[in-house]
Amino acid sequence: MRRARRCSPLAGLPVAAILGVAASTAFFAATGSGNAAASVGTLSAPTPSATAGAGTVALSWSAVSPPGGSGTVSYYVQRDGANAGGNCATQPSPSTSTSCTDSGLSAGTYHYTVTALWRSWSATSTSTAVTLASGALHHFSLAAATTTPTAGAGDNLTITAKDSVGNTVTAYGGDQTLTFSGASAVGAYQPTVTSKTGTAVAFGTAETIAFTTGVASVSGSSNGVMTLYKAETATVSVSDGTHTGSLAVTVGAAAAGSITATSGAGQSATVSTAFTNPLTATVTDSYGNAKPGASVTFSAPPSGASASFASGGNCTGNPQTYQCVATTNAGGVATSSAFTANAAQGSYDISATAGGGSNPSITYSETNIGLLHISSLATGSTSGGTTWTGSATVTVTSSSGAAVNGVAVTGSWSPTGAASPSGCTTNSSGQCTISPAAGSFPNAQLTETWTVSSLSLSGYSYASAANAESAVTLSRGCAATTVCATNLTSTTTFTDTTTGTSSSTASLAGTNTPPSDSTVLILIARDGSQSGDTVSSVTGSVISNATLVTSLTSNLSSTAGAFTNLWVYRAQGTGATTGPAVTVSFGQSDNRATLVQVLVLAGENTKTPIAQSNNTNKCTTGCTTTATVSLPGGLSTGSKEIVLTGEAKSTTTSMSSASWATKLFWANLSGTPGCNYGSFFGTSTASGTVTLGTASVWGAIALEVAKST
Repeated sequence: MRRARRCSPLAGLPVAAILGVAASTAFFAATGSGNAAASVGTLSAPTPSATAGAGTVALSWSAVSPPGGSGTVSYYVQRDGANAGGNCATQPSPSTSTSCTDSGLSAGTYHYTVTALWRSWSATSTSTAVTLASGALHHFSLAAATTTPTAGAGDNLTITAKDSVGNTVTAYGGDQTLTFSGASAVGAYQPTVTSKTGTAVAFGTAETIAFTTGVASVSGSSNGVMTLYKAETATVSVSDGTHTGSLAVTVGAAAAGSITATSGAGQSATVSTAFTNPLTATVTDSYGNAKPGASVTFSAPPSGASASFASGGNCTGNPQTYQCVATTNAGGVATSSAFTANAAQGSYDISATAGGGSNPSITYSETNIGLLHISSLATGSTSGGTTWTGSATVTVTSSSGAAVNGVAVTGSWSPTGAASPSGCTTNSSGQCTISPAAGSFPNAQLTETWTVSSLSLSGYSYASAANAESAVTLSRGCAATTVCATNLTSTTTFTDTTTGTSSSTASLAGTNTPPSDSTVLILIARDGSQSGDTVSSVTGSVISNATLVTSLTSNLSSTAGAFTNLWVYRAQGTGATTGPAVTVSFGQSDNRATLVQVLVLAGENTKTPIAQSNNTNKCTTGCTTTATVSLPGGLSTGSKEIVLTGEAKSTTTSMSSASWATKLFWANLSGTPGCNYGSFFGTSTASGTVTLGTASVWGAIALEVAKST
């Protein structure tokens, strides 16, 4: 420590001259003489004390008394030999203050001196060393127990005061006012941090956090428990208004809390077909965050009307065919695989349940649309004289073959379009009968056709292509459920049978005119001498569009006068009355034993009959013939058949309408049940036998015409 400077008289002055000294300099107040004692004063050096702070040093010292008690003592502070900073007085600008704070310091050890000044005197203190643990508060370091918290879960924060180089500012302590920000709200859920007292304070609102030696840490549920609700990656920040700190966190969704049917509900699909769109469900947690990676199980009913899910695709598993387990994507959306309606008609619910959490569930209402079709159309007997009427019975079944009740059947009559009713509603057996009022159809009209327009029932769709038949024809005077032969020509209606001609004609009376669009079968037979003969054309005024149904040539009797060749043509009636009605032209000119028979079929739909003949039953002179007819295969229920048989008797030259003892007639089959004329076939092959009782026949034929549904 410097020595205190002594006050001394001016050199060379007499002792008397120093009387009345009041300071370190003498003054002469007046002339005179006297004497007094003289004393020498001292200026003491300050004794400073120093306290380390956050980048600051607080200095204080006791005031130094001025020598002799008069005048003012001032001070200045130096750090490591140079002027201190902060609000400390400097050598060029001393101050009478006895304290100051040096600031702007970094961590380290500093040496301070305080110099007292009095007039021209000075006294400097000894050096005081101060060590700083850190510089001034520069920023906060923000840490969390986890940087990947789950939404709604508490996450403990640790806030550390740091200087510019990262040292903990241990001098920073006590209650501090901080504000948190950076995370988002989701719905009504705001991010919060608990205060010193444990209150959850929303982000953006100032709160009190307590620090100890530069660190604020959680105590119980207080002083920094952060709770975030929105699933996101956020930068959480803390600030005291000047200094900040931040931390990146990624918030994951909480457990599944709710599930919503996003799309796919309310669809309809016909039975056994796929629905248009898959099912999608969105899963969220309790706070509304999308929940990725959640397992969602789509489940249809295990029985009744239901659906099956395709395996694979979006399904990670199929516990049952009616179930699909899918996983939600990043947006929380789970999508089922394609699903297909089963064979049962009806509405049902498919559930979607998210695994985890509260296992939330949602349902989708779907409908399997049944398919309706007509499985049978049958005619009832017709009645009436001058005018007539009849009925048609409709049987409606579903695609599974079950009878369907309550189906609205609509259709139309032709050509009597005004006939009423033209529709009906099915009963529990799937049947209903359409019966126009008595006298609905004119007597001159031989047939009336009813054609279905639609089948309608809620939850069903009309599959017209599956109809066994879509129209049925009533024939005047036709018995119920039979195939009627309208306008069967007599066995004597033959013309142009002169030997050497190449054609035969049949003429019909006006009352036997085939109605327009009716089905006309033309049966043509030639005798045994015409092996290899052909039919070159079938024309006529009462028919159009004649096409060959079947032909049997050179496979009956080869005996002259017996039947050898057989042709069956199908045509449409024209409604015309002019003749010749039908003309058949042959390839050969020998016209022996030619028969042209014209039938107009009505009743059940006979526009696509099949025909066959017993081509193994041959007979020569003097035998009794048994003709057996077998269907080529089983016909489904609802099919109809008619059978025609005939025989030819020996003649010496040619046959004519006057002399030919030949019969072509309707015959009932006997034998296997279900094979009789006008009856329904079953599903198996049916056969029957016709016995021709006339002896000495030359040839016999048996022709079967059947309608296959």
